[in-house]
Amino acid sequence: MLQTLYYTLFQPSVFQSRASFAAPWWQGALVILCVTTLSVFAMASGWNGQQLGLGLVLAWGQALLSWWFFSLLFHFASDIFGGKGRIQHVLAATGFASAPLIFYPLLKVFAQQAGKPGQTLAVIGAMVLVFWALTLLSHLLALSESFSLDKALGALVMTLFLVGALLFSGVVLGGLQIAFWGASLL
Repeated sequence: MLQTLYYTLFQPSVFQSRASFAAPWWQGALVILCVTTLSVFAMASGWNGQQLGLGLVLAWGQALLSWWFFSLLFHFASDIFGGKGRIQHVLAATGFASAPLIFYPLLKVFAQQAGKPGQTLAVIGAMVLVFWALTLLSHLLALSESFSLDKALGALVMTLFLVGALLFSGVVLGGLQIAFWGASLL
């Protein structure tokens, strides 16, 4: 698993076919749990043991549900583009594609230690990490679904657009509900 993680982060061109990237889905789950744990520890300054335990359990649950949901959306979008992969491969690909986010807690520490310039550099670093993760996701999605990179990018953009539309409609509907509820109180 560590070798696959290293190649995913620093030498993704090693994976040229689905057979070369044959990580099981549970290894993707472990990567997700490691990223989540490090993020919680980075945020947990001043927390006591109970708060840390509850924070970890809630963060793990949310991360695993989000990982499963996004993998399912990526898999369905890939099916529209003619993908031939299985959901287990997409789960592994999505998990390993989140590996660059392991470095995010380092950015948070850097931002806290370096002041205002450190915060600016941390924001830029976070954008680089997200771009790195999306690039890995498109490459690994193409491998796991056995299709070209342009179809993987199409599935990625389609999924992100769908999630954005769902979030936007949720915010609009929530705002309307609050506006009408507030108007009914008058």
